[in-house]
Amino acid sequence: MGTTYDSLYNRYRGVAKDAWKGGFEDSLLDESWSTSWFPQNDFGTSLNPYTGFGAFAGSFSAPAPGQQNSDGARFWSQGLKSGVINGLAGVVKRGNDILQRGGVLTPQQQKEYDESRAILQDLEAEDFGVSEPNRNDELAQATLNARDALAGGIEEIEEEEKRLFEQEGGETVRLAQQCFLLYNLETFSKFHRQLLGDAVPTLKPTFYKPLKANMIQTPGYYSSKFGHTKMFLVSDDNETLANKLTLKRHGDKFANIQTPEISQLMPKLRIFKVYREKSDKSVIEVEFGPATVKEDGLSEKIQIDYLGATDNKFIRGDDVGLKSFDWEFVGSDPFTATREIAASINLTAQHFSSYVRQRTSNNIVQDSRVNLGKYRYLDLVLVPDCRDKSERNNDYSNFSPECYEIRVEVGYNGGDRNFGTFGSDGEFKEAVRCHKDVLLLSPTDHQFEFNDDGTVDLTINLRGRLDALMNDKQMNVLLPNGGASSADMQVNVKDIGDTSRADIDVSGFKGTRSAVVPTVPLSMAEQILKFVRNNKDSVTGADEVIKILEVQLSKTFVNSKQLFLAHIFDRLETGNAIYSYFMTDTEKIAFKNWSTDISIGALPSVIGLQSVINGASPGASQDKVAFTDASMQDGLQTVAALLSTTQEALDENIEALKKMQPNVKLYNKVDYFFLGDLISVVFDSITGENTFLTGQFTTDVLTASEVGLAMDAGDATRNINLRQEIKKNGVSALLAAAGFKPSTITPTVLNALKDFRIILGNLNINHKASGNNEIINLAHIPISVALFNEFMVENVLSKDTDNYPFFEFMNHLISSLVMNTLGTKCFGGLIDNSARVQTLLVNSPSDIEKSNAFSKQALVNALTEAGDLLDLDTQGFDSESVNDIAATAIAGLPAEEAARTAGGQSTYKVIVPEKIKASNPILGNCNEQVANVFEYLYVGSQTIDPDKLKGDYQEDLEKGIYHIGYGLSRGLVKKMKFAKTNQEFLPEAQFASEGGLLLNQLSNAFDVSIEMIGNNLFKIGQYVYIDAETLGAGPSWADALANPSGPAPNTARKRSFANIMGLGGYHLITEIANSISDNGIYTTTLKARYQSGGSRDHWTEVT
Repeated sequence: MGTTYDSLYNRYRGVAKDAWKGGFEDSLLDESWSTSWFPQNDFGTSLNPYTGFGAFAGSFSAPAPGQQNSDGARFWSQGLKSGVINGLAGVVKRGNDILQRGGVLTPQQQKEYDESRAILQDLEAEDFGVSEPNRNDELAQATLNARDALAGGIEEIEEEEKRLFEQEGGETVRLAQQCFLLYNLETFSKFHRQLLGDAVPTLKPTFYKPLKANMIQTPGYYSSKFGHTKMFLVSDDNETLANKLTLKRHGDKFANIQTPEISQLMPKLRIFKVYREKSDKSVIEVEFGPATVKEDGLSEKIQIDYLGATDNKFIRGDDVGLKSFDWEFVGSDPFTATREIAASINLTAQHFSSYVRQRTSNNIVQDSRVNLGKYRYLDLVLVPDCRDKSERNNDYSNFSPECYEIRVEVGYNGGDRNFGTFGSDGEFKEAVRCHKDVLLLSPTDHQFEFNDDGTVDLTINLRGRLDALMNDKQMNVLLPNGGASSADMQVNVKDIGDTSRADIDVSGFKGTRSAVVPTVPLSMAEQILKFVRNNKDSVTGADEVIKILEVQLSKTFVNSKQLFLAHIFDRLETGNAIYSYFMTDTEKIAFKNWSTDISIGALPSVIGLQSVINGASPGASQDKVAFTDASMQDGLQTVAALLSTTQEALDENIEALKKMQPNVKLYNKVDYFFLGDLISVVFDSITGENTFLTGQFTTDVLTASEVGLAMDAGDATRNINLRQEIKKNGVSALLAAAGFKPSTITPTVLNALKDFRIILGNLNINHKASGNNEIINLAHIPISVALFNEFMVENVLSKDTDNYPFFEFMNHLISSLVMNTLGTKCFGGLIDNSARVQTLLVNSPSDIEKSNAFSKQALVNALTEAGDLLDLDTQGFDSESVNDIAATAIAGLPAEEAARTAGGQSTYKVIVPEKIKASNPILGNCNEQVANVFEYLYVGSQTIDPDKLKGDYQEDLEKGIYHIGYGLSRGLVKKMKFAKTNQEFLPEAQFASEGGLLLNQLSNAFDVSIEMIGNNLFKIGQYVYIDAETLGAGPSWADALANPSGPAPNTARKRSFANIMGLGGYHLITEIANSISDNGIYTTTLKARYQSGGSRDHWTEVT
């Protein structure tokens, strides 16, 4: 091995010798590299005063004359590092550039080029020292650069790709692209902020609309029909919204309420029937009287309602009593926990007829008993019918189907005299008035119990209305208007004979003729199928009718889910909201290794904002790329390649596509869009403001060649013309070529969704690329077209399904395309911590859009970033000067707006959590019932790092974290039980963190169950701090590590037994249950999991 070392060492010297003598004037060598890696005396020149050995000067001295053999070996073993290989790779790359431009190398350049290339080839033969025991990230990066340089041209790179992708194929390509996008997540997010703010004048995509009063006007984010924001974004900062969104006015004081104040509180439970008819927004209270009215059946006969008939009888009383109301959050994971509400109402009556008798009550909205509303207790049992009135079955004149919802208000009455907790009696009253929750519910099932004494008990189980709606066909992403326009979707029933039609007793179909009524609305077709299945003996040819309907319904849904995918790309492509980035060859070759264990530090540098705007990094090839239909890298082309009229044919096309995947190549071109834009398109569709077509195909068999979009289509001219037509007219041109006959869809906005809003929160990502925490809003996450197509094939097109609820779609979308890719797939994970997305559902009459927390976020680092983008040295200017420069460079914008735009920060209004205070919550329930209650669905991750919290009451309150304790003279806690956590590996991790400390035998982590006086302060996914000091084990926090880098245990650290034991401190709420009983007791029970004890800078901070 010694001879090899000496030979290579001398070859290094040979490459640089002539360049040194000529002063690098005619050289491919980088002078700065050469002066860092080669010693002066070795070349006998005085050009370089450097006397050490570059980056290795601290390891050994320069070789003395005559000692090259031993020192050459030392150089090879110690010096096979990034600098040497990068320098030689630079020589080869610069030579390649000259030759590819048609230039000619000078004799010296040719010599350097040939020798450097030969050295790198020899090193490549030894796999660049992969077996080196101390091989590091820098060497891995240099290896990529060297291989890129040796590839030299497109032909050789494609040969390398062919070898690399022989096994992985399409999956490798799609994940490589998504890994590249997520690796550069922060830069792409800046680009999207600019797009939403309509601040990229070089692109001007029509998908985004100009801001108005600093508000996003882009459809889906904004409703142009109703003039309000539909989808809010949270500012990208460290402040979390999850804990703050449910803050109650004076909630911090209510959490510390005293016994004399508690004694004044009376639990309040009110139940309302809220009409959702287009012409009726009444809010009718379901009343429970305090005493029996003897005239109602006791002293006088009372009218009893039957179906279509009435009777007058004496009964034992007509009153209905409320025994209890219980509700809890039952989600199985953070994404569902805070929206899945399970509730039960327990009623009792003296007679069954009491439940069905129609009663009158005050219309709360109009606040007048002149406009009385009607209700039955049975309304709490029946599932409302919110279809068009023409589609409802009106079988009985005294029981007409209605569209309504059940609204429950829980809280307290009372609160007259303050005993020191609140600032005044008035503040106490306000705290009580505002301390209530509003639940919107839908019934699921019920049970009557007839008791021995003749009384009848009724238990009604309910779930969250929005939860029920979001998992129902009324929010089915696969249907136009989310399923609200089923009457416009036509099903082909021409093959059902006239004789069979005469037997099918369905209104509007019975007795029709096939020649006159060849199609029927989707909802009617489903009614016909249901009727025939239930009445097979009375319908002529029932089996054949069932088969016809099943086939035609399947075709309708197969068409619809393909039209849904086509609609997404139609909106994005025609709005120029699908972007392209051309990777360099180095980036391309690096990111194809996403499935390997190569270190993140070995990947290329993060790209800059201007490169994203330009669509490529400097030096990247931007040749036009014609994707094959097998690549799934093009949106509408993939739709065309799969287009089918039956599920069987669609499955065959999908299998054919999968068989072609091993031949898919990784192009430099990455097509992508942004997650927020995708969600806005789908949200706009299900709410009925901008939905997709429905209709029938005029042929049963379609192929990619027939459509004319496949690369191997026979008619090349038609292919080109059709592409141009699609570019101009979008999906309509594609469908026209496929023989599609559209039906007219009436724009329909579900009344129940008019007040539904989405809040997109942030991901807290400790990104390995930068080593820093990055706070990125979900809307700004880039998604590769190829990976999204794969997602749609796997989750929609390949499944014989007719329903994909919006919430399920959102859950799958974020977990599959974002969280899984960030967390595990790309190089073993692009993030150090496991970010988890959670949801939070909040009901409130307050409009966030009108709050002071809905504003532009603070200007953070925009000046520096503006200077970077404009290639300015901002360190030589003050802030005002940089603003002026940015304003000048970006014509027509005010200085601050220019700085924001250049720095990739938002110029539009967002929700700023920092502005939400305990004294001024963003959402409140202080007012009495109103017609419309807003429903906010928050989707984001918990951005608080509990390890960085201090156990400081005031600081935590600003973050929306309440402090509670046990055995205190004030507060809501009644009982508190600690139990060792059952979360896998958490106790072991707590034990291991204590190192060799003898007391680590006490170390554990405790879950806690807390029984409290009833309250509405907490939601699942929030943090709560439990003060364990009253338990006698000391405060839960400890002082910070005196020597964090020193060996464990750190004996200089001051701690309590509670801190060592994992007792108290910060806990994450995992379960909440509430109950109000007929004896006036209101109870709340929390379950929470230990997260951290917290730490302070100095033990002396304890008070």
